[in-house]
Amino acid sequence: MFGASAVWGLDVGRFGLKAVKVKKAGAGIQILAFDHIEYEMAGSVEEIGTSDQVMGALQTFIQRNKITKADRIIAGMPSRQVFSRFINLPPVERKRIPEIVKYEARQQIPFDLDEVIWDFQPIKAELVPGEEIEIGLFAIKKDIIDDFLTNLQPIKFNLYGIQISLLALYNFFSFDQRPERSTVVVDVGAENTSLLVIDRERFWIRNLPVAGNDLTKAIQSKFNVSFEEAEHVKRKAAQSKHAKQVFEVLQTVLRDLVSEIQRSIGYYKSLAKDVKFEDLVVMGNAFKLPGMEKFLADNLQYKVKALSELRNTTLADSLDADAFNENILTFGIALGLGVQGLGLSHITIDVLPSSYAQEREIGKKKPIAIATAALLFLALGLRYSFEGRQNRQLKQFETEGVDVLDKVKKLEGEYQAAKNSVGQNMGPLNQIAGIGTRRDFWIAVLPRLGSAIPKGVYLSSFSSRYETPGAPGAGAFFAGAKPGQPALIMSIDGEVPGQFGEKFIREKLMKNIESVVVYDEDGVPAFAGVVLEGVKAEERAPQLVAGAPTGRPVRPETALVFRITWRVKSDEDIEAEKKAKPKA
Repeated sequence: MFGASAVWGLDVGRFGLKAVKVKKAGAGIQILAFDHIEYEMAGSVEEIGTSDQVMGALQTFIQRNKITKADRIIAGMPSRQVFSRFINLPPVERKRIPEIVKYEARQQIPFDLDEVIWDFQPIKAELVPGEEIEIGLFAIKKDIIDDFLTNLQPIKFNLYGIQISLLALYNFFSFDQRPERSTVVVDVGAENTSLLVIDRERFWIRNLPVAGNDLTKAIQSKFNVSFEEAEHVKRKAAQSKHAKQVFEVLQTVLRDLVSEIQRSIGYYKSLAKDVKFEDLVVMGNAFKLPGMEKFLADNLQYKVKALSELRNTTLADSLDADAFNENILTFGIALGLGVQGLGLSHITIDVLPSSYAQEREIGKKKPIAIATAALLFLALGLRYSFEGRQNRQLKQFETEGVDVLDKVKKLEGEYQAAKNSVGQNMGPLNQIAGIGTRRDFWIAVLPRLGSAIPKGVYLSSFSSRYETPGAPGAGAFFAGAKPGQPALIMSIDGEVPGQFGEKFIREKLMKNIESVVVYDEDGVPAFAGVVLEGVKAEERAPQLVAGAPTGRPVRPETALVFRITWRVKSDEDIEAEKKAKPKA
Protein backbone atom coordinates (compact mmCIF):
# COMPACT_ATOMS: atom_id res chain seq x y z
CA MET A 1 0.00 0.00 0.00
CA PHE A 2 2.65 2.46 1.07
CA GLY A 3 6.26 3.02 -0.03
CA ALA A 4 5.53 4.72 -3.35
CA SER A 5 8.28 6.76 -5.06
CA ALA A 6 6.18 9.94 -4.80
CA VAL A 7 2.91 10.56 -2.99
CA TRP A 8 0.43 13.35 -2.20
CA GLY A 9 -0.48 14.01 1.42
CA LEU A 10 -3.95 15.62 1.54
CA ASP A 11 -5.18 17.27 4.75
CA VAL A 12 -8.98 17.62 4.49
CA GLY A 13 -9.72 20.40 6.97
CA ARG A 14 -12.82 22.23 8.15
CA PHE A 15 -11.98 25.41 6.23
CA GLY A 16 -9.89 24.11 3.34
CA LEU A 17 -7.52 21.59 1.83
CA LYS A 18 -3.76 21.51 2.31
CA ALA A 19 -1.73 19.24 0.05
CA VAL A 20 1.94 18.43 -0.52
CA LYS A 21 3.59 16.04 -2.97
CA VAL A 22 6.82 14.51 -1.66
CA LYS A 23 9.50 12.03 -2.64
CA LYS A 24 12.48 10.50 -0.85
CA ALA A 25 15.70 12.56 -0.96
CA GLY A 26 18.62 10.90 0.78
CA ALA A 27 17.80 10.55 4.48
CA GLY A 28 14.99 13.09 4.17
CA ILE A 29 12.23 14.02 1.77
CA GLN A 30 11.73 16.70 -0.88
CA ILE A 31 8.54 18.66 -1.57
CA LEU A 32 7.70 18.52 -5.29
CA ALA A 33 4.47 20.51 -5.14
CA PHE A 34 2.11 22.06 -2.60
CA ASP A 35 -1.34 23.63 -2.63
CA HIS A 36 -3.69 25.36 -0.21
CA ILE A 37 -7.35 25.70 -1.25
CA GLU A 38 -9.78 27.44 1.09
CA TYR A 39 -13.54 26.85 0.97
CA GLU A 40 -15.74 29.79 0.16
CA MET A 41 -16.81 31.73 3.26
CA ALA A 42 -20.62 31.80 3.42
CA GLY A 43 -21.36 34.05 6.38
CA SER A 44 -21.75 31.47 9.18
CA VAL A 45 -19.51 28.70 10.39
CA GLU A 46 -22.24 26.08 9.80
CA GLU A 47 -22.20 26.84 6.06
CA ILE A 48 -18.47 26.19 5.67
CA GLY A 49 -16.97 22.80 4.80
CA THR A 50 -20.08 21.22 3.26
CA SER A 51 -19.79 18.19 0.97
CA ASP A 52 -20.27 20.35 -2.11
CA GLN A 53 -17.50 22.71 -0.99
CA VAL A 54 -15.08 19.85 -0.27
CA MET A 55 -15.74 18.15 -3.62
CA GLY A 56 -15.48 21.50 -5.42
CA ALA A 57 -12.12 22.14 -3.76
CA LEU A 58 -10.96 18.66 -4.77
CA GLN A 59 -11.90 19.33 -8.39
CA THR A 60 -9.86 22.53 -8.22
CA PHE A 61 -6.96 20.56 -6.71
CA ILE A 62 -7.14 17.93 -9.50
CA GLN A 63 -7.21 20.52 -12.27
CA ARG A 64 -4.61 22.83 -10.76
CA ASN A 65 -2.10 20.04 -10.09
CA LYS A 66 -2.90 17.83 -13.11
CA ILE A 67 -3.64 14.76 -10.99
CA THR A 68 -3.52 11.58 -13.10
CA LYS A 69 -4.68 8.02 -12.42
CA ALA A 70 -1.10 7.12 -11.51
CA ASP A 71 -0.94 9.61 -8.60
CA ARG A 72 -1.26 8.17 -5.10
CA ILE A 73 -2.95 10.15 -2.35
CA ILE A 74 -2.98 9.57 1.43
CA ALA A 75 -5.76 11.59 3.10
CA GLY A 76 -5.99 12.79 6.68
CA MET A 77 -9.31 12.97 8.47
CA PRO A 78 -10.06 15.12 11.56
CA SER A 79 -9.14 13.58 14.90
CA ARG A 80 -12.16 14.86 16.83
CA GLN A 81 -14.38 11.93 15.75
CA VAL A 82 -11.80 9.24 16.52
CA PHE A 83 -11.89 6.99 19.58
CA SER A 84 -8.39 6.44 20.98
CA ARG A 85 -7.16 4.44 23.95
CA PHE A 86 -3.67 3.54 25.17
CA ILE A 87 -3.41 0.12 26.84
CA ASN A 88 -0.71 -2.20 28.17
CA LEU A 89 -0.53 -5.84 27.09
CA PRO A 90 1.29 -8.58 29.00
CA PRO A 91 4.66 -9.73 27.57
CA VAL A 92 3.84 -12.05 24.66
CA GLU A 93 5.40 -13.17 21.38
CA ARG A 94 5.02 -10.61 18.58
CA LYS A 95 2.88 -12.98 16.49
CA ARG A 96 0.27 -13.16 19.28
CA ILE A 97 -0.16 -9.40 19.60
CA PRO A 98 -2.98 -9.06 16.98
CA GLU A 99 -4.99 -11.80 18.71
CA ILE A 100 -4.72 -10.18 22.15
CA VAL A 101 -5.36 -6.68 20.76
CA LYS A 102 -8.59 -7.89 19.11
CA TYR A 103 -9.76 -9.20 22.48
CA GLU A 104 -8.89 -5.88 24.12
CA ALA A 105 -10.62 -3.98 21.30
CA ARG A 106 -13.90 -5.73 22.13
CA GLN A 107 -13.51 -4.64 25.76
CA GLN A 108 -12.26 -1.08 25.18
CA ILE A 109 -14.11 0.22 22.10
CA PRO A 110 -17.62 1.38 23.13
CA PHE A 111 -19.20 0.10 19.89
CA ASP A 112 -19.72 -3.25 18.22
CA LEU A 113 -16.61 -4.02 16.19
CA ASP A 114 -18.82 -4.57 13.12
CA GLU A 115 -19.80 -0.88 13.34
CA VAL A 116 -16.25 0.54 13.31
CA ILE A 117 -13.01 0.59 11.36
CA TRP A 118 -10.18 0.11 13.84
CA ASP A 119 -6.44 -0.37 13.92
CA PHE A 120 -3.65 -0.47 16.51
CA GLN A 121 -0.06 0.71 16.83
CA PRO A 122 2.72 -0.43 19.21
CA ILE A 123 3.97 2.72 20.93
CA LYS A 124 7.61 1.65 20.88
CA ALA A 125 9.21 0.66 17.60
CA GLU A 126 11.33 -2.03 19.31
CA LEU A 127 9.78 -4.52 21.75
CA VAL A 128 11.87 -5.57 24.76
CA PRO A 129 11.44 -9.25 25.80
CA GLY A 130 9.70 -9.58 29.16
CA GLU A 131 8.40 -5.99 29.11
CA GLU A 132 4.76 -4.95 28.92
CA ILE A 133 3.69 -3.92 25.41
CA GLU A 134 2.04 -0.50 25.17
CA ILE A 135 -0.51 -0.25 22.37
CA GLY A 136 -2.41 2.68 20.88
CA LEU A 137 -5.93 1.61 19.85
CA PHE A 138 -7.86 3.78 17.36
CA ALA A 139 -11.40 3.37 16.00
CA ILE A 140 -13.87 5.33 13.86
CA LYS A 141 -17.51 4.49 13.21
CA LYS A 142 -18.13 3.20 9.69
CA ASP A 143 -20.82 5.78 8.93
CA ILE A 144 -18.31 8.58 9.67
CA ILE A 145 -15.78 6.96 7.33
CA ASP A 146 -18.47 6.55 4.66
CA ASP A 147 -19.40 10.25 4.88
CA PHE A 148 -15.73 11.19 4.63
CA LEU A 149 -15.24 8.96 1.58
CA THR A 150 -18.34 10.39 -0.09
CA ASN A 151 -16.66 13.80 -0.05
CA LEU A 152 -13.55 12.27 -1.64
CA GLN A 153 -15.34 10.88 -4.73
CA PRO A 154 -13.27 13.05 -7.14
CA ILE A 155 -10.09 11.21 -6.03
CA LYS A 156 -11.68 7.79 -5.49
CA PHE A 157 -9.23 5.82 -7.61
CA ASN A 158 -6.18 7.76 -6.32
CA LEU A 159 -6.85 7.14 -2.61
CA TYR A 160 -4.43 4.63 -1.05
CA GLY A 161 -4.89 5.28 2.66
CA ILE A 162 -6.58 7.34 5.39
CA GLN A 163 -4.68 8.42 8.47
CA ILE A 164 -5.91 10.26 11.56
CA SER A 165 -4.69 13.86 11.43
CA LEU A 166 -3.11 13.88 14.89
CA LEU A 167 -1.11 10.74 14.12
CA ALA A 168 -0.03 12.25 10.79
CA LEU A 169 1.21 15.27 12.76
CA TYR A 170 3.32 12.93 14.91
CA ASN A 171 4.76 11.27 11.79
CA PHE A 172 5.80 14.68 10.44
CA PHE A 173 7.25 16.03 13.66
CA SER A 174 9.17 12.89 14.64
CA PHE A 175 10.59 12.49 11.11
CA ASP A 176 11.41 16.11 10.28
CA GLN A 177 12.18 17.77 13.65
CA ARG A 178 13.46 14.68 15.51
CA PRO A 179 13.35 16.24 18.99
CA GLU A 180 16.13 15.15 21.33
CA ARG A 181 14.09 15.64 24.52
CA SER A 182 10.47 15.33 25.58
CA THR A 183 8.39 17.90 23.68
CA VAL A 184 4.78 19.03 23.55
CA VAL A 185 3.29 20.04 20.19
CA VAL A 186 0.08 22.11 20.06
CA ASP A 187 -1.66 22.52 16.69
CA VAL A 188 -4.60 24.96 16.81
CA GLY A 189 -7.10 24.01 14.10
CA ALA A 190 -10.48 25.48 13.21
CA GLU A 191 -12.71 23.23 15.35
CA ASN A 192 -10.33 21.61 17.82
CA THR A 193 -6.76 21.85 19.02
CA SER A 194 -4.50 18.82 18.78
CA LEU A 195 -2.04 18.17 21.61
CA LEU A 196 0.80 15.75 20.93
CA VAL A 197 3.35 14.53 23.45
CA ILE A 198 6.62 13.11 22.09
CA ASP A 199 8.43 11.45 24.99
CA ARG A 200 11.51 9.81 23.54
CA GLU A 201 10.16 6.54 22.01
CA ARG A 202 6.65 7.06 23.33
CA PHE A 203 3.83 9.31 22.11
CA TRP A 204 0.48 10.40 23.50
CA ILE A 205 -2.34 12.44 21.93
CA ARG A 206 -5.40 14.40 23.00
CA ASN A 207 -7.96 16.67 21.32
CA LEU A 208 -8.66 19.94 23.14
CA PRO A 209 -12.09 21.62 22.81
CA VAL A 210 -10.75 25.19 22.44
CA ALA A 211 -9.83 26.06 18.84
CA GLY A 212 -9.52 28.74 16.16
CA ASN A 213 -13.27 29.13 15.68
CA ASP A 214 -13.59 30.13 19.35
CA LEU A 215 -11.16 32.99 18.71
CA THR A 216 -13.20 34.08 15.68
CA LYS A 217 -16.48 33.91 17.64
CA ALA A 218 -14.97 36.08 20.39
CA ILE A 219 -14.20 38.79 17.81
CA GLN A 220 -17.65 38.31 16.23
CA SER A 221 -19.38 38.81 19.58
CA LYS A 222 -17.25 41.77 20.68
CA PHE A 223 -17.58 43.80 17.46
CA ASN A 224 -21.03 42.53 16.38
CA VAL A 225 -19.93 41.46 12.90
CA SER A 226 -20.50 38.37 10.75
CA PHE A 227 -18.37 35.27 11.20
CA GLU A 228 -16.74 35.94 7.82
CA GLU A 229 -15.83 39.49 8.85
CA ALA A 230 -14.52 38.32 12.23
CA GLU A 231 -12.35 35.68 10.53
CA HIS A 232 -10.92 38.37 8.26
CA VAL A 233 -10.09 40.56 11.28
CA LYS A 234 -8.35 37.66 13.02
CA ARG A 235 -6.23 36.78 9.98
CA LYS A 236 -5.21 40.38 9.28
CA ALA A 237 -4.60 41.35 12.90
CA ALA A 238 -0.82 41.14 12.51
CA GLN A 239 -0.92 43.88 9.85
CA SER A 240 -3.57 45.96 11.61
CA LYS A 241 -2.95 49.01 13.80
CA HIS A 242 -5.63 47.57 16.11
CA ALA A 243 -3.69 44.34 16.77
CA LYS A 244 -3.41 45.09 20.49
CA GLN A 245 -7.16 45.60 20.90
CA VAL A 246 -7.90 42.40 18.97
CA PHE A 247 -5.50 40.41 21.13
CA GLU A 248 -7.13 41.72 24.29
CA VAL A 249 -10.48 40.39 23.06
CA LEU A 250 -8.93 36.96 22.55
CA GLN A 251 -7.33 36.61 25.98
CA THR A 252 -10.38 34.99 27.59
CA VAL A 253 -10.36 32.23 25.01
CA LEU A 254 -6.57 31.88 25.28
CA ARG A 255 -6.82 31.39 29.06
CA ASP A 256 -9.21 28.49 28.42
CA LEU A 257 -6.69 27.06 25.95
CA VAL A 258 -3.88 27.37 28.52
CA SER A 259 -6.04 25.55 31.11
CA GLU A 260 -6.73 22.68 28.71
CA ILE A 261 -3.02 22.37 27.85
CA GLN A 262 -2.02 22.36 31.53
CA ARG A 263 -4.67 19.77 32.38
CA SER A 264 -3.55 17.47 29.55
CA ILE A 265 0.17 17.74 30.33
CA GLY A 266 -0.57 17.17 34.03
CA TYR A 267 -2.50 14.00 33.21
CA TYR A 268 0.32 12.66 31.07
CA LYS A 269 2.86 13.39 33.82
CA SER A 270 0.72 11.35 36.23
CA LEU A 271 1.14 8.39 33.86
CA ALA A 272 4.81 8.83 32.95
CA LYS A 273 5.95 9.95 36.43
CA ASP A 274 9.56 10.99 35.67
CA VAL A 275 8.96 12.98 32.47
CA LYS A 276 9.99 16.65 32.28
CA PHE A 277 8.97 19.14 29.59
CA GLU A 278 10.81 22.29 28.62
CA ASP A 279 9.79 22.81 24.97
CA LEU A 280 6.35 23.51 23.55
CA VAL A 281 6.07 23.90 19.76
CA VAL A 282 2.95 25.60 18.38
CA MET A 283 1.43 25.20 14.91
CA GLY A 284 -1.60 26.53 13.05
CA ASN A 285 -2.25 29.93 11.48
CA ALA A 286 -3.73 31.20 14.75
CA PHE A 287 -0.13 31.71 15.90
CA LYS A 288 0.37 34.37 13.29
CA LEU A 289 -1.47 36.62 15.75
CA PRO A 290 1.04 38.89 17.53
CA GLY A 291 1.50 38.07 21.21
CA MET A 292 0.27 34.46 21.05
CA GLU A 293 3.62 32.79 21.71
CA LYS A 294 4.49 35.15 24.56
CA PHE A 295 1.08 34.68 26.18
CA LEU A 296 1.48 30.88 26.24
CA ALA A 297 5.11 31.09 27.41
CA ASP A 298 4.19 33.41 30.30
CA ASN A 299 1.28 31.24 31.43
CA LEU A 300 2.74 27.76 30.86
CA GLN A 301 6.36 28.39 31.90
CA TYR A 302 7.75 26.56 28.86
CA LYS A 303 9.94 27.59 25.98
CA VAL A 304 7.23 28.28 23.42
CA LYS A 305 8.09 28.69 19.75
CA ALA A 306 6.19 28.45 16.49
CA LEU A 307 7.43 26.02 13.84
CA SER A 308 9.53 28.12 11.47
CA GLU A 309 11.82 25.79 9.54
CA LEU A 310 12.06 22.24 8.23
CA ARG A 311 15.10 20.16 9.10
CA ASN A 312 14.84 16.97 7.06
CA THR A 313 12.55 18.28 4.35
CA THR A 314 13.68 20.35 1.37
CA LEU A 315 11.77 22.34 -1.22
CA ALA A 316 12.26 21.71 -4.94
CA ASP A 317 14.07 24.61 -6.64
CA SER A 318 11.09 25.27 -8.91
CA LEU A 319 8.76 26.05 -5.98
CA ASP A 320 8.00 29.42 -4.41
CA ALA A 321 9.70 29.27 -0.99
CA ASP A 322 8.00 32.46 0.27
CA ALA A 323 4.53 31.10 -0.57
CA PHE A 324 5.29 27.85 1.25
CA ASN A 325 6.75 29.54 4.32
CA GLU A 326 3.68 31.79 4.51
CA ASN A 327 1.64 28.68 5.35
CA ILE A 328 4.31 26.48 6.95
CA LEU A 329 2.36 26.39 10.23
CA THR A 330 -0.52 24.55 8.50
CA PHE A 331 1.33 21.99 6.36
CA GLY A 332 2.44 19.64 9.17
CA ILE A 333 -0.41 17.14 8.78
CA ALA A 334 -0.11 16.98 4.97
CA LEU A 335 3.66 16.43 5.28
CA GLY A 336 3.11 13.66 7.84
CA LEU A 337 0.73 11.94 5.45
CA GLY A 338 3.40 12.13 2.75
CA VAL A 339 6.00 10.64 5.12
CA GLN A 340 3.67 7.70 5.77
CA GLY A 341 2.92 7.29 2.06
CA LEU A 342 6.67 6.98 1.36
CA GLY A 343 6.98 4.24 3.98
CA LEU A 344 9.15 6.35 6.32
CA SER A 345 6.82 6.74 9.32
CA HIS A 346 6.74 5.02 12.70
CA ILE A 347 2.94 5.10 12.92
CA THR A 348 1.27 3.13 10.13
CA ILE A 349 -2.40 3.32 11.16
CA ASP A 350 -4.70 3.13 8.12
CA VAL A 351 -8.52 3.32 8.43
CA LEU A 352 -9.31 3.04 4.71
CA PRO A 353 -11.85 0.17 4.46
CA SER A 354 -10.44 -2.89 2.68
CA SER A 355 -13.57 -3.06 0.50
CA TYR A 356 -12.82 0.43 -0.79
CA ALA A 357 -9.26 -0.55 -1.70
CA GLN A 358 -10.54 -3.65 -3.53
CA GLU A 359 -13.05 -1.56 -5.47
CA ARG A 360 -10.25 0.81 -6.49
CA GLU A 361 -8.12 -2.04 -7.83
CA ILE A 362 -11.06 -3.61 -9.67
CA GLY A 363 -11.90 -0.25 -11.22
CA LYS A 364 -8.33 0.13 -12.48
CA LYS A 365 -8.21 -3.38 -13.93
CA LYS A 366 -11.65 -3.24 -15.57
CA PRO A 367 -10.51 -1.51 -18.80
CA ILE A 368 -7.87 -4.21 -19.26
CA ALA A 369 -10.45 -6.96 -18.72
CA ILE A 370 -12.82 -5.32 -21.20
CA ALA A 371 -10.12 -5.00 -23.84
CA THR A 372 -9.17 -8.64 -23.32
CA ALA A 373 -12.80 -9.73 -23.71
CA ALA A 374 -13.08 -7.72 -26.91
CA LEU A 375 -10.06 -9.43 -28.40
CA LEU A 376 -11.35 -12.85 -27.41
CA PHE A 377 -14.72 -12.26 -29.06
CA LEU A 378 -13.04 -10.86 -32.14
CA ALA A 379 -10.81 -13.93 -32.34
CA LEU A 380 -13.87 -16.16 -32.13
CA GLY A 381 -15.43 -14.45 -35.13
CA LEU A 382 -12.29 -14.59 -37.25
CA ARG A 383 -11.66 -18.22 -36.35
CA TYR A 384 -15.18 -19.08 -37.53
CA SER A 385 -14.43 -17.51 -40.91
CA PHE A 386 -10.97 -19.06 -41.13
CA GLU A 387 -12.10 -22.62 -40.44
CA GLY A 388 -14.80 -22.39 -43.10
CA ARG A 389 -12.23 -21.41 -45.73
CA GLN A 390 -9.89 -24.21 -44.62
CA ASN A 391 -12.64 -26.82 -44.98
CA ARG A 392 -13.47 -25.65 -48.50
CA GLN A 393 -9.82 -25.90 -49.56
CA LEU A 394 -9.54 -29.46 -48.25
CA LYS A 395 -12.57 -30.57 -50.23
CA GLN A 396 -10.82 -29.58 -53.45
CA PHE A 397 -8.40 -32.52 -52.99
CA GLU A 398 -11.02 -35.30 -52.65
CA THR A 399 -10.42 -36.43 -56.21
CA GLU A 400 -6.71 -37.10 -55.62
CA GLY A 401 -7.22 -40.35 -53.76
CA VAL A 402 -8.98 -42.29 -51.03
CA ASP A 403 -6.42 -41.40 -48.40
CA VAL A 404 -6.76 -37.71 -49.07
CA LEU A 405 -10.55 -38.03 -49.04
CA ASP A 406 -10.51 -39.76 -45.63
CA LYS A 407 -8.38 -36.97 -44.21
CA VAL A 408 -10.70 -34.35 -45.65
CA LYS A 409 -13.75 -36.04 -44.13
CA LYS A 410 -12.05 -36.29 -40.76
CA LEU A 411 -11.15 -32.59 -40.77
CA GLU A 412 -14.64 -31.72 -41.94
CA GLY A 413 -16.15 -33.64 -39.05
CA GLU A 414 -13.91 -31.89 -36.51
CA TYR A 415 -14.81 -28.54 -38.01
CA GLN A 416 -18.57 -29.23 -37.88
CA ALA A 417 -18.32 -30.41 -34.25
CA ALA A 418 -16.48 -27.24 -33.25
CA LYS A 419 -18.91 -25.07 -35.20
CA ASN A 420 -21.97 -26.70 -33.61
CA SER A 421 -20.59 -26.38 -30.08
CA VAL A 422 -19.80 -22.70 -30.65
CA GLY A 423 -23.29 -21.98 -31.96
CA GLN A 424 -25.26 -23.91 -29.32
CA ASN A 425 -24.53 -24.42 -25.65
CA MET A 426 -20.93 -23.48 -24.92
CA GLY A 427 -20.25 -20.29 -22.94
CA PRO A 428 -17.83 -17.65 -24.19
CA LEU A 429 -14.84 -19.06 -22.31
CA ASN A 430 -15.42 -22.60 -23.62
CA GLN A 431 -15.85 -21.21 -27.12
CA ILE A 432 -12.59 -19.37 -26.85
CA ALA A 433 -10.77 -22.41 -25.52
CA GLY A 434 -11.42 -24.26 -28.77
CA ILE A 435 -10.26 -21.70 -31.27
CA GLY A 436 -6.55 -22.44 -31.05
CA THR A 437 -3.81 -19.81 -30.89
CA ARG A 438 -2.71 -17.19 -33.39
CA ARG A 439 0.07 -15.12 -31.82
CA ASP A 440 0.51 -13.05 -34.98
CA PHE A 441 -3.21 -12.21 -34.83
CA TRP A 442 -3.02 -10.88 -31.26
CA ILE A 443 0.02 -8.73 -32.05
CA ALA A 444 -1.77 -7.21 -35.03
CA VAL A 445 -5.17 -6.56 -33.46
CA LEU A 446 -4.28 -5.30 -29.96
CA PRO A 447 -2.88 -1.88 -30.96
CA ARG A 448 -5.63 -1.40 -33.56
CA LEU A 449 -8.44 -2.02 -31.11
CA GLY A 450 -6.90 0.24 -28.47
CA SER A 451 -6.36 3.14 -30.87
CA ALA A 452 -9.89 2.83 -32.25
CA ILE A 453 -11.57 3.96 -29.03
CA PRO A 454 -11.63 7.80 -28.70
CA LYS A 455 -10.92 9.54 -25.40
CA GLY A 456 -14.04 9.99 -23.26
CA VAL A 457 -15.58 6.67 -24.35
CA TYR A 458 -15.94 3.90 -21.75
CA LEU A 459 -16.75 0.34 -22.80
CA SER A 460 -18.83 -1.78 -20.41
CA SER A 461 -19.54 -5.13 -22.11
CA PHE A 462 -19.13 -7.26 -25.22
CA SER A 463 -21.44 -9.99 -26.53
CA SER A 464 -21.82 -12.37 -29.45
CA ARG A 465 -24.69 -14.46 -30.77
CA TYR A 466 -25.70 -16.46 -33.84
CA GLU A 467 -28.66 -15.37 -35.95
CA THR A 468 -30.30 -16.86 -39.02
CA PRO A 469 -31.80 -14.67 -41.78
CA GLY A 470 -35.55 -14.50 -41.41
CA ALA A 471 -35.60 -15.76 -37.81
CA PRO A 472 -37.82 -13.86 -35.31
CA GLY A 473 -35.94 -10.91 -33.83
CA ALA A 474 -33.05 -11.24 -36.26
CA GLY A 475 -31.32 -7.96 -37.09
CA ALA A 476 -30.80 -6.43 -40.50
CA PHE A 477 -27.23 -7.60 -40.91
CA PHE A 478 -27.60 -10.16 -43.69
CA ALA A 479 -27.07 -8.29 -46.95
CA GLY A 480 -25.28 -10.71 -49.26
CA ALA A 481 -25.51 -13.62 -46.80
CA LYS A 482 -26.28 -17.14 -47.96
CA PRO A 483 -29.96 -18.02 -47.19
CA GLY A 484 -30.31 -20.18 -44.08
CA GLN A 485 -26.64 -19.72 -43.17
CA PRO A 486 -26.21 -18.66 -39.47
CA ALA A 487 -24.14 -15.51 -39.00
CA LEU A 488 -22.06 -14.41 -36.02
CA ILE A 489 -23.37 -11.07 -34.64
CA MET A 490 -21.12 -9.13 -32.22
CA SER A 491 -21.95 -6.09 -30.07
CA ILE A 492 -20.10 -3.55 -27.93
CA ASP A 493 -21.90 -1.64 -25.14
CA GLY A 494 -20.51 1.54 -23.63
CA GLU A 495 -21.07 5.14 -22.63
CA VAL A 496 -19.83 8.63 -23.40
CA PRO A 497 -20.40 11.90 -21.54
CA GLY A 498 -23.73 13.33 -22.61
CA GLN A 499 -22.24 16.54 -23.94
CA PHE A 500 -20.59 14.63 -26.78
CA GLY A 501 -23.96 13.48 -28.12
CA GLU A 502 -25.04 10.87 -30.62
CA LYS A 503 -23.23 12.73 -33.41
CA PHE A 504 -19.94 12.07 -31.64
CA ILE A 505 -20.68 8.34 -31.51
CA ARG A 506 -21.54 8.16 -35.19
CA GLU A 507 -18.74 10.36 -36.53
CA LYS A 508 -15.94 9.31 -34.20
CA LEU A 509 -16.58 5.98 -32.53
CA MET A 510 -18.41 4.07 -35.30
CA LYS A 511 -16.01 5.24 -38.00
CA ASN A 512 -13.07 4.29 -35.82
CA ILE A 513 -14.46 0.82 -35.19
CA GLU A 514 -15.18 0.38 -38.90
CA SER A 515 -11.56 1.28 -39.53
CA VAL A 516 -10.36 -1.65 -37.38
CA VAL A 517 -10.38 -4.15 -40.24
CA VAL A 518 -8.43 -7.41 -40.10
CA TYR A 519 -7.91 -8.89 -43.58
CA ASP A 520 -7.88 -12.58 -44.36
CA GLU A 521 -5.21 -14.28 -46.44
CA ASP A 522 -6.98 -13.32 -49.68
CA GLY A 523 -7.06 -9.64 -48.76
CA VAL A 524 -10.81 -9.64 -48.02
CA PRO A 525 -12.02 -7.62 -44.98
CA ALA A 526 -13.59 -9.69 -42.19
CA PHE A 527 -16.28 -7.25 -41.00
CA ALA A 528 -19.73 -6.32 -42.28
CA GLY A 529 -21.09 -2.80 -41.67
CA VAL A 530 -21.72 -1.65 -38.09
CA VAL A 531 -24.99 -0.23 -36.76
CA LEU A 532 -25.68 2.11 -33.82
CA GLU A 533 -28.60 1.02 -31.65
CA GLY A 534 -30.52 2.83 -28.84
CA VAL A 535 -28.88 5.63 -26.85
CA LYS A 536 -31.25 6.30 -23.90
CA ALA A 537 -29.28 5.64 -20.73
CA GLU A 538 -32.26 5.01 -18.44
CA GLU A 539 -33.70 2.42 -20.86
CA ARG A 540 -30.60 0.71 -22.24
CA ALA A 541 -28.45 0.30 -19.14
CA PRO A 542 -29.68 2.07 -16.00
CA GLN A 543 -26.86 0.51 -13.98
CA LEU A 544 -24.39 2.75 -15.84
CA VAL A 545 -26.25 5.84 -14.66
CA ALA A 546 -25.50 4.91 -11.04
CA GLY A 547 -21.82 4.59 -11.78
CA ALA A 548 -21.58 0.81 -12.26
CA PRO A 549 -20.05 -1.23 -13.74
CA THR A 550 -17.52 1.38 -14.78
CA GLY A 551 -17.32 2.71 -11.21
CA ARG A 552 -17.65 6.28 -12.47
CA PRO A 553 -20.30 8.53 -10.86
CA VAL A 554 -22.48 9.52 -13.85
CA ARG A 555 -25.68 11.57 -13.64
CA PRO A 556 -28.65 10.41 -15.73
CA GLU A 557 -28.83 13.62 -17.71
CA THR A 558 -25.18 13.37 -18.73
CA ALA A 559 -24.90 9.63 -19.51
CA LEU A 560 -25.23 8.58 -23.15
CA VAL A 561 -25.23 4.80 -23.54
CA PHE A 562 -24.67 3.14 -26.89
CA ARG A 563 -24.56 -0.27 -28.51
CA ILE A 564 -22.67 -0.92 -31.73
CA THR A 565 -23.37 -4.15 -33.56
CA TRP A 566 -21.75 -5.80 -36.58
CA ARG A 567 -21.75 -9.12 -38.45
CA VAL A 568 -18.64 -11.22 -38.92
CA LYS A 569 -18.53 -12.34 -42.55
CA SER A 570 -18.44 -16.02 -43.38
CA ASP A 571 -16.67 -17.41 -46.41
CA GLU A 572 -20.01 -17.76 -48.17
CA ASP A 573 -20.70 -14.04 -47.59
CA ILE A 574 -17.35 -13.09 -49.02
CA GLU A 575 -17.86 -15.25 -52.11
CA ALA A 576 -21.37 -13.87 -52.65
CA GLU A 577 -20.07 -10.29 -52.47
CA LYS A 578 -17.35 -11.08 -54.98
CA LYS A 579 -19.89 -12.52 -57.45
CA ALA A 580 -22.35 -9.65 -56.93
CA LYS A 581 -19.70 -7.00 -57.49
CA PRO A 582 -19.93 -5.74 -61.10
CA LYS A 583 -16.83 -6.35 -63.19
CA ALA A 584 -14.90 -3.26 -64.25
